[in-house]
Amino acid sequence: MTAYLNVLVTQTQLLRAQDGEARVRAERLAVYATFSAALGGIDSSTDSPADTQMKPAKHIGPFAEHKDASTGDRSD
Repeated sequence: MTAYLNVLVTQTQLLRAQDGEARVRAERLAVYATFSAALGGIDSSTDSPADTQMKPAKHIGPFAEHKDASTGDRSD
């Protein structure tokens, strides 16, 4: 039971750290966008090619799907 609780505590700490990292990245992007707009570098009337080519982020962590390299099968 103690080992299970240790895993839960560790996963909670990891989630909090990942959340903090995501918040810092979002803040940096917001500051960059504000700075770029102040310099006249953002034209909001058109979509940039980067907007249409963005792909979803890959999940990294204990609950990520793992792909078996030998068969190509995904395990849950």
